Amino acid sequence: MKLNSFAVLFLLAVVVIAGCTAPPSGNGGGNGAGETATGTLVLSITDQPSYAENYTAINVTISGIEVHKDGNWLSFFEGEKTVNLLELSGVKEVIGQDELEAGKYTQIRLAVSEAELVKADGSSEDVKVPSEEIKLVKSFDIADGELLELVLDFSPYSVVVAGNQYILKPVIKVLSTEEFQEKVEREANERGERERREKEVKIEQLVFPDTVEAGEEFELRWMVKGGKEGVVSHTAAHWDLVGGHDADITKYANVTEILQGETPMNAAVTVTAPEEEGTLYFRAHAIVDGSHYYLEEQSIGVTANEEPPSPELTEFSVEADDDKFEPNNVTVPKGSTVKITFNVSTDNVSWGGLDFKSTLFETETVNPGESTTVEFTAPQSNLIISSYWPSSNVLKAQMTVKVE
Repeated sequence: MKLNSFAVLFLLAVVVIAGCTAPPSGNGGGNGAGETATGTLVLSITDQPSYAENYTAINVTISGIEVHKDGNWLSFFEGEKTVNLLELSGVKEVIGQDELEAGKYTQIRLAVSEAELVKADGSSEDVKVPSEEIKLVKSFDIADGELLELVLDFSPYSVVVAGNQYILKPVIKVLSTEEFQEKVEREANERGERERREKEVKIEQLVFPDTVEAGEEFELRWMVKGGKEGVVSHTAAHWDLVGGHDADITKYANVTEILQGETPMNAAVTVTAPEEEGTLYFRAHAIVDGSHYYLEEQSIGVTANEEPPSPELTEFSVEADDDKFEPNNVTVPKGSTVKITFNVSTDNVSWGGLDFKSTLFETETVNPGESTTVEFTAPQSNLIISSYWPSSNVLKAQMTVKVE
């Protein structure tokens, strides 16, 4: 009987030891039985390039972030963080990081408690945020044990003006870190190309009459653009009654008033036609950053004194917003009087209105819902009219006045 009891105890010990060393049940991986699979989400914010010279900051205060999963909103970030969007071009700033349950998420919601716009003169304006929140519909997956970073690409030009009030209507893209890096590289390339074009010296949009009367005063106009430094030490029109001169301007017998300045530079000079009939040949010339640039030789017919006919008048009404002119081209006869009324839309117009510019005119700022009218003589070649945001060089749209 004693021997049997010892055997029973020995068998029980073997069973216990075997149980302790047996492999765990289940699928073998993950966090083990009873543990929830989790991963880490990092949210960062960036901004598109801004060229608004009359604003120095767009400050947005984020007071909370939630993420959406399986029909529920889950807290991701609590507290306050203020970012200046205009300082985030080409860089990103972390606005929240937390561990989340693994799985598929479908939305992100930012609570915005305050937003303000700071002007170049130091004054500031409150910016209204509808519903005091920004909701982003974007699916993303949190994998067990892994880190996911998403970058919120915020467009500051979503600040619109309605009467005397600024309203934040953001356009935000949710990017992966790879997409963010591609965006940074693309913007750097675009910036380099824009700087290259800006440095390329051009003399363009030459305006002159087809014919003038003997002894008549007339005007020549052109634009000088580009240059590394953009210093225009000399620009003038060199002219003669004999044509066929090459770029050696010393062969021209006459020169107009010599102008100086910096690019972009609109040049205008007055010339008195010779007293006899014939042809006046001329070439626009500029010295920019110490180098010479020329336009092709042009000619103007000089006729005997006659009473000129009244120029034909052509009138147009053009609608304008941040994206387009409507119509975006009109056709006029050479030498005709052109009158264009620009009507600025109340929709799709940011930063307080639009300025209209060409080599023949520049308008004051035209507010949304208002109009301005310009009148000029049709030049010899097509004229480009551009719209800009007020007090900036941000080009918005262009139209063409075709000359026949």
